[in-house]
Amino acid sequence: MKKILTVMLSLLPLFSYAEEDQAISQQQQGGMQGTNQQNMCSSLSPNEQQFAMKLNSSNRMMFCNRFSKDIRNQTMQMTKQTDASGKMMTPDQAVEKMAKSKNMTPQQQMQGSQSQSGSCPVQ
Repeated sequence: MKKILTVMLSLLPLFSYAEEDQAISQQQQGGMQGTNQQNMCSSLSPNEQQFAMKLNSSNRMMFCNRFSKDIRNQTMQMTKQTDASGKMMTPDQAVEKMAKSKNMTPQQQMQGSQSQSGSCPVQ
């Protein structure tokens, strides 16, 4: 029994190193995704970039790539207003509300890019 316990205790550090390596690689991948997301919004003003960093990834893509400057400004202003329940609107809620009012959805964006890539440019 003592031998089994000793063997188990000697193997324990091996498992913790594997978990630590996995956590580090996940952090690095997350960092790379964050960098890509920041690059996606690099052409925006500093205020717009700061606002974009508060958004989830699909809303950030919508805000940075699909919204015009005027729509971005309107969206940022919406966060200073209250929603139907009297709470301040979050940046994500503002983007979603603006996208809905302009008939823009992430699904349409995905479908549009897929249908364009599969079609022949010369007809």
